[in-house]
Amino acid sequence: MCVSVTVLSMRTRFPSPSPRRVAPIAIPIVAEGPLSFQPGTRWGYGGGLDVVARVIEMVSGMPFNEFVQKRIFDPLDMKDTHWIVPKDKLHRMLIFVEGKAGTPTTYFSGSYGLVSTARDYLHFEQMLVNKGARFGNRLLQAVIMVQQLTEDLGVRIAEAIGAAIDG
Repeated sequence: MCVSVTVLSMRTRFPSPSPRRVAPIAIPIVAEGPLSFQPGTRWGYGGGLDVVARVIEMVSGMPFNEFVQKRIFDPLDMKDTHWIVPKDKLHRMLIFVEGKAGTPTTYFSGSYGLVSTARDYLHFEQMLVNKGARFGNRLLQAVIMVQQLTEDLGVRIAEAIGAAIDG
C-alpha cells in the first residue's frame, strides 16, 4: 500500500472530498489523472490517504470509520478521538469550529478531519515508539515500523515502481 500512497498522492486531479463525492466515485477519477511529477522525485500533499481509506474498506468489508474505530482507536483506548465530536463532549473542546462537531456525515477521510485529545494522541504516539504495539495490542508489525523510519524509504519505493514498470 505504500506504493499506492506514493503514486496516487502525486495525482493532480483528486476531487475535493465531500459527502456528495465519496471515495467510490472519486477513486476512478484519480486513477485517470496524470501524475504531477515522477515518483521519488519530490513530495506533495494529495488524496493518497483517501485512496488508502477506500482500499481498506474494500479489503476489510467495513466502512473506514468503523475499521479505524475497531482496529486502532479501541485497542489504543482512544475514546476521545472522533471525526464528528459527539454532542455530549462538545463542552470539552477549547475551540469549536461551527459545523464540524455533531454534524452528521457519510464521508470519513483518511487525510483529515479527526478531532482528538492529547491523551489519545499520546496513546497513538506511544504505539509508534513501541514499534507498533501498545497495551499488549500489536497494531503494526515491528518490521513495518522500522521500514517507516528508514530515510531511504522513498528511494526504495521509487525503485520498486521502476522495476515493476520495466518488467
